[in-house]
Amino acid sequence: MINPIRLNNLNFKSNLDPIEEDYLLEIDKIFKNRDRKIVTYKPNNTCNYTPRNTGSSKKRARPISSSSAIRQQRINTTNSNKTPRHLNKDTFKQNSQRKKKSSINNIPILLAATLASFGILVTTLPRINSGNEETKTTEATQRIESPLFEEDVQMTEEELVITTNAQKEKQIAAAVETIKNDPELKKAYHDMIVTIQRIGEIIENPVETIQEMLKQPWVRDIDIELILPQIFYESSGFHYDENGEVKISSANCAGYTQISEGAQTDVNRVYFSDNPQDRFDPVDNINLCIGLDQLLLDNYFEDDLFNTICAYNAGAGNILNGNYFGSDEYATRILNCREILKANPMFTQMLLNGDLDEYVDEFIYY
Repeated sequence: MINPIRLNNLNFKSNLDPIEEDYLLEIDKIFKNRDRKIVTYKPNNTCNYTPRNTGSSKKRARPISSSSAIRQQRINTTNSNKTPRHLNKDTFKQNSQRKKKSSINNIPILLAATLASFGILVTTLPRINSGNEETKTTEATQRIESPLFEEDVQMTEEELVITTNAQKEKQIAAAVETIKNDPELKKAYHDMIVTIQRIGEIIENPVETIQEMLKQPWVRDIDIELILPQIFYESSGFHYDENGEVKISSANCAGYTQISEGAQTDVNRVYFSDNPQDRFDPVDNINLCIGLDQLLLDNYFEDDLFNTICAYNAGAGNILNGNYFGSDEYATRILNCREILKANPMFTQMLLNGDLDEYVDEFIYY
C-alpha cells in the first residue's frame, strides 16, 4: 500500500491550497480502494480487471495503472453527475485568473502611461479587482476615472472652465493671426469692430438689439452681416455729430443709416403703422433701415440684393431707370464686406461676441 500524505499531521505544514489537497486525497482514496479489492472499474459496462488472488496459479490480469485509475475515476464521477471540486468550472476560472495575475498587475502601469500621454498625471491608481476578491480602497485613494476604467473622465466645473478658456484663447489667437495676414479680412473686421463699438456707446448690447429686430415676422433675406456694413458706409457708426446733434446729410438723411423723411414715411406705412418709428431715435433708425431694405427687396428688386442696396442709396426710381450715380460702387463695398463676414462664420461669431475687440488696433489697415 502506498503511504498516503497525512495532511492533518501536526508535523506537516502544507503549502497547497484546499483544491490541491482535495486532489491528493482523491488519489490516496483510489489506491486504498484498489488494495482492499473494493472498487472495480467498469468503463462502458466492461471490466478488464481481476482482483488479486495470491492462492491461484492462474495468470493474473495486469492491474490498472494509477494514472488510468485516476482518469477512470473522473469518468465515473462525471457520469454520476457528481463533479469533484477540482473539476468544477469555477475552479478552472480561478486557476486561469491565478495564471494571469502577473499580467493583470501590470495594467495600472500601462494605464498610467496612457493617461500621461494625454497630459493626465496619475499619482494613485486603484487596485484592479481580479474577479474573486473585493477592491481594497482607502479614504486617501483617489480613483482616476477614464474610458479605460468603468466611467468617463469626471472634471470639476472649474476645470471645465479652464479647459474651455484655454481652447477659446487658442481659437482667438489663430483667428487674429489669420485676419492680420489677409488685407481684405483685416479691413472688414476692423470696420465692423469699430462700428459695433460706436453703436454700443449709445445703444446697450447693440448686437443683441439688431438681432432681435431681424426676428420680426416680415423680415427675410436681411441679416446682421448686411446691416453692420450699411451703418459703417452710411455714417461710420456715428448717430450724432461732434456737437451732439443727430447727423443730418445735405440730402436731409439722418442718423446711423441716413434714412430720409420720405423713406421713413413709406416704411412706417407698410411695417409700423401701429408703432411708427422715428429716424432720429438711434434704435428706431436701425429698424427703419431694415424695413427699407425689405421694402425695396419685396416690391422692386425681388431676390436682387445688389440693386436693392443701390436703390437704398440712390432711390428705386433712379435704379429702375438705370441711373446709378455711383451707388453701384457703394453697394459693391457693402456686399463685399457682407460676403467676407458670411464666408468666415467662426471669425464673425468672435466679432459679434466681442472676442476681437481688444485686437482692433492690430487690424488697422491705413
